[in-house]
Amino acid sequence: MRVRDHPLRVIRAMVDEVLSRLSRRFDRMYASAERPSIPAEKLLRAQFLQMLYSIRSERLRMEEIDYSMLFRWFVGLNLDEESGTRPPAARIGTACWRPTWPRSFWRTW
Repeated sequence: MRVRDHPLRVIRAMVDEVLSRLSRRFDRMYASAERPSIPAEKLLRAQFLQMLYSIRSERLRMEEIDYSMLFRWFVGLNLDEESGTRPPAARIGTACWRPTWPRSFWRTW
């Protein structure tokens, strides 16, 4: 399979479209004066990969993102950029998003 034909290219385009519709909501959620947050779009893309590839834990998901160029590209990370979300931060992020984002994400999809 050629890289240009990988199914994640099509899926990422669809995810980008949905996330662009939700971007105003994300902008309101970001802290303006405190420590910068991990962008919601990156957290959601990482969680989407976890569901799509049936990765069984957040730790394994972050390990895959650290080592897989394909996953890094999908999430929106450069090769030299830290993934930024280790399991404790990922737990906080997923706990924060669980009540609201899945309904909005899938409804927009």
